[in-house]
This record gives sequence, structure tokens and C-alpha cells, in this order.
Amino acid sequence: MGEAIWQLKKDSSISPTLYAIQEASNILPNPLRTAVAHYCLTTTLLNAFEPGDLRRIDWVDTTNNTGIGGTPGSTYYPYKYKIGPANNTVGPFKEYYMIFRLAEIYLIRAEAEAGGATGGTAAAITDLNTIRSRAGLPGLSTSLLQPQVVTAVAHERQIELFGEWGHRWLDLKRTGQAHDVLSALSSKQPWAGDYQLLYPIPPTEIQVDHFLVQNPGY
Repeated sequence: MGEAIWQLKKDSSISPTLYAIQEASNILPNPLRTAVAHYCLTTTLLNAFEPGDLRRIDWVDTTNNTGIGGTPGSTYYPYKYKIGPANNTVGPFKEYYMIFRLAEIYLIRAEAEAGGATGGTAAAITDLNTIRSRAGLPGLSTSLLQPQVVTAVAHERQIELFGEWGHRWLDLKRTGQAHDVLSALSSKQPWAGDYQLLYPIPPTEIQVDHFLVQNPGY
């Protein structure tokens, strides 16, 4: 199935340094610029892929960070969007920024259906299976109960949308699961506190508006 719904064109006149800043602010990481993986995937995410998932094969790559300034063991990185400043320094970019794509539409609709929208869980499973089929995975059983379908939607969103626009963080926040999931991650230990579930307000904004009060913990 065709994916792109909304993309933004890259400007090849922008320097690689500015692109690095742009990619970080867009939360849509390009792949390796050097031998070091700047954006590493957690073991939790890697283990969440089912055996044979083509997304694990096609969208994840690996490098050895040990001894070259990286964190030993943090060797897997997103390889979804492959054309960046490091490998396209001459001529126009061949790949645009992906803002919105078809798989997310299926996932949004599946979540709504699982929550009681027209079509119900049967329609939600059909939408999820459309994505799973593209990933080379077997379809989910039509006998799944509503709570199981809700869990399946969350799982597919985690796998399908990783490395894109902070979807996982926002999903955990809006569904009230952020504390339980994030505080259990080994990389988050010791858990500093739930204040991390809010971002700090930039000091410059507080200086401009004296009615603003900094979020607790910052």
C-alpha cells in the first residue's frame, strides 16, 4: 500500500549541521552520519518485534559503538528514512520528511473502533491485520476480546511508528500509562520522579510572561 499522505521537501542548500538540528527538533531521526549511532533503540523495543516482522528487518540497522565514542551495547538504530545529509550531499534530496502516512490512519481508526466507534473490534482487527500483512505477520484472531484489541492497537503503534515524532511518548501520556511503562525501564533507573512526565517551561518564556510558573522538579 502507498504510504505518503503528507511530506515536507528537504532543502539541499542547508548545511549538514543545520540539518542535524532540524532532525532533532522534528523527532524524525535520519540514520548514521558517522560510525556512531546517535539515536539508539532500547532492548525493550527490539524485543517487542515479533519473529519475522519485516519492519524489524527493514527499519532497524546496527553498528558497533564500542571504542568509537558511543555507548557499548547501544548498537541498534532507526533505519526507516535513509536519505540524509551524510549520504546525499550533492544534488536534490531523494527522500522527503514523512509527516503523515497511511499506516497511522489505519491505526487511528483501529483505536477508535476498539473504543466503540462504528465497526467495533471486528473492524479494528481488520485494520490491524492490513498493517500486519504488509509487515509479513499473520493476522490477529477475530475472537480477540475488546481489551485484547486495545492492547494490540497499542502494540502495533509502538512497532509501526517508532522513531517518528515522539508517538510512543505521546501515546503513553494520553492513555495514562507513562508512569507504569517508563518507570520500569532499566535505562530510567533510578526513577527520578513523575515530574519527568512534564517538560520544563523554557526560562525565556517565564521571563516574558511572569504569570507562568515552572513545572515541579525543574
